[in-house]
This record gives sequence, C-alpha cells and structure tokens, in this order.
Amino acid sequence: MPKWIVDEHGMRVNSNEEDPGILYHYTDARGVMGILKDGALYATDLAYLNDSRELRYGAKLAGKLLQESGDEPLTHLLRDHLKDVTNFNAPDATRFASASFCAEGDLLNQWRGYGGSGGFALGFDRSALEKLAEKNRYKLFPVVYRKKFQRELLSKVIATAAKDFDQFSDKRNVALGDEEYARIFDAMNKFQGQHYLNLHLLCAVFKASVWKEEHEWRLLPMLQAGFTTQNLKIRDSTVGLTPFVSLNLCDADESLPLSQVVIGPSRHPRLQVQAMQVLLRSSVHVTHDVDVTLSRVPLRWN
Repeated sequence: MPKWIVDEHGMRVNSNEEDPGILYHYTDARGVMGILKDGALYATDLAYLNDSRELRYGAKLAGKLLQESGDEPLTHLLRDHLKDVTNFNAPDATRFASASFCAEGDLLNQWRGYGGSGGFALGFDRSALEKLAEKNRYKLFPVVYRKKFQRELLSKVIATAAKDFDQFSDKRNVALGDEEYARIFDAMNKFQGQHYLNLHLLCAVFKASVWKEEHEWRLLPMLQAGFTTQNLKIRDSTVGLTPFVSLNLCDADESLPLSQVVIGPSRHPRLQVQAMQVLLRSSVHVTHDVDVTLSRVPLRWN
C-alpha cells in the first residue's frame, strides 16, 4: 500500500513509499517515563527543530514552481502566503508543531544519539494515530524527501489554485450586486485560506534528501494563534528555549495505542528490558500486553 498525503479538504495524493502499520517514536529514558505517565507526546514548533532549512526548503521550491507557472496574479497572491510560512518573527501567525515518528523501529542513526545509556523506540499503531489526528484536527503525514515527488505535489496544489482563481478573475470587470459581491468576497477568503493551508502543509513535510534515512512521519497540530496559542509551553532543548504543545494520545480512561517497545543498544540491555516491563505494568495508560524487544543493531558502547 502507498503512503498518502491528505490536505484539509480531502485531496489524496499517492506516494510510492511503503506504508507502515506501526510508527515509532524514539526517545530517552526520561521521555519514555513521561509518555507512559501522562499518555501524551510533545509536539515542537517546526522552526525549532534541528533542520535549519525547516519550512524554508519547501517554501523556496514552491516559489520557484509558482514563477514557472506564469500566472502572475496567482503567483503574487500565493507568494505573499509563502512569506507568512517562513515569517518566524510574527507572534500571531499560523504555525505548525510536530511530534516526530519513524517508519523504522531499529535504526542505527537514531540510536547513536542516546549514548551508552540507551534509547527507546515506542511503536504506535498507525491507524489509531490516524483516528486521533482526525478527532483532534491534527495532520498525520509522511515526510517527503524526493524532489521529483515534491514538485508533483506542489504542481497539483498550484494547478488546483489556478483553476479556482480563474473564477474570481472572471468576475473582476463585471458589475455585481451587494449579495453577489458578498458571496464572491466570502468565497475568495475561503480560497485564500484553503490554498495557503495546502502550501503550508506541504512545506511542513518537505525535507532535503540528505534527511531521507530518518524515514520520518509527523503528527502536526496547527497553532492558529502562533506564539499566542493558549496551550503553548516552553521546554529546554538543544536549541535552547523551545515552544511546544502537549498532545494527548488517549483519554484518561483509555489505553495508549502502543504495540511495541524496542530497547536500543546500551551497556545493560537485558536490565533495560526488565525495567521497561515493570514500567509498562505500572502505567495506567497501558492496559494490554506490549511486545518488548531488543535492538538488533550491533552497536558497542565502552
């Protein structure tokens, strides 16, 4: 089965990547304890992730394709929106945060970051995450690394926008009554919001091919009020003070959609398995059996 990307308005675009049934969230001991205690994940503002070209990469590619389209009025309109996508200094601009997952549960490039203390890959049922996203108006998308496919997706969005834009262009020199003008004005606002969101979402899941080994998926809540979003919090990270929101993965009386835990390479892997089993039994958010396995990566720590 293919991966897919779905925008706010139901557009489905197939990718030729494999479609995983389980998505893995890599974390350390402190992170796994917090997730099992609270039943929640942190979603970090995209501008604060470790890719310095986050959002800018997709916006630059989109701007280039808009210029190639030759539709000057549409290009001018959507380019203004692209400036908003990468305007990280506007306090109330719409932004996206991301809780990161991976399609692979045992990757060397993920384990290396945790040192001898070891890391953990929490495997969540993807269909359950999709239902969670739909319920809370989040977006769950695979990251797209292939430039050819990125261009295809952007071209579809631009072509759809151009088709919709034509209906407004045809009305510019026509005398309209108040009701008809109000209807067209309202539709134009919806048009701008729809296609701005489409472009913003694609920018949020486009990354350069150098990152492809991460096999990343993103659970994306939209911060409509930007930095003034009510539930926005601050934590410490490698970039310093970092804005995030907490995403509940289950209700208080429900179990986490957790299928598997992979114990990363560490100095004492067997002891980590035992401790993880104790932690799972003690969590009120885990009411079912969870498979706990050891990483097969032969990474040695001194």
